Amino acid sequence: MTFVKSVTAIALLSLSSFSMAKLYIVPEQSELQFSSTKKESIVENHMINDIRGFIDDNGQATVYLMLDSVNTKIDIRNERMKEHLFETNLYPFAEITADTSTMALPKKEGQVLKHALPITIAMHGRVLKKTASVAVTLTKGQYQVATLKDINIEAADLNLSTGVDTLKALAKLPHISYSVPVNFSLTFKK
Repeated sequence: MTFVKSVTAIALLSLSSFSMAKLYIVPEQSELQFSSTKKESIVENHMINDIRGFIDDNGQATVYLMLDSVNTKIDIRNERMKEHLFETNLYPFAEITADTSTMALPKKEGQVLKHALPITIAMHGRVLKKTASVAVTLTKGQYQVATLKDINIEAADLNLSTGVDTLKALAKLPHISYSVPVNFSLTFKK
């Protein structure tokens, strides 16, 4: 199966699951941020602007990070990240999944519940398991799921070390950290 057919098949499966979704992401109210450190102490914040996903009737959450939407606030760095780090021509998205079926959801407006949520990250041909410490809040009939502390991702765990090395060489930097803190705030509605 060609790459294009594979992506098309995934998209069609996602759409069929999406139509059966109990809750779905509100993209304009959702964000994922990550930071990079260069020259030992200069921290720069970045984000993924296009986030899609849903939680199905069985409580299975699926979130897609469209990697072409990376936003570093510098156009050339966006292009370099897409081409050399994420290799979006081969890996257009990262997928995060979680079983939320046993999580209690807030019942009252403003109520906040905290959870340790096991998540699986599939990205760049690798799969990584982590635990996200999250708070779930009910606000205006929507559920906001936000990290309480950063999730640290090591570049090697997602096959991204070579990409970091390439970015470092292109920018003529002595150092770019291989460890990246990630946080998110996702809004779901019925």
